[in-house]
Amino acid sequence: MEKKKEELIKLTKILHFEMNETQLQSLLDEFDSVINKLKLLSNVDTHAVEPTYSPLKKNSTILREDIATTTDASKILENAPNKKGDFVVVK
Repeated sequence: MEKKKEELIKLTKILHFEMNETQLQSLLDEFDSVINKLKLLSNVDTHAVEPTYSPLKKNSTILREDIATTTDASKILENAPNKKGDFVVVK
């Protein structure tokens, strides 16, 4: 538990978070709770379950590969507020 706490303190410093001792302990307790729930899942027997990627039998209609529109790069560059050669400058 102490190692987890040290790692969490190190992470909070990297992320520039300020946490007091109570907040750290609360977060550690939440992490432990999540880990324990995940451990329960590892006990579920899934050997007889066929792997699936989606429960739906329908193909995705969101992405259509038959549509291809392009815009001339010079038209895009005409609208760019800052450009350098053939590139848009983003600050």
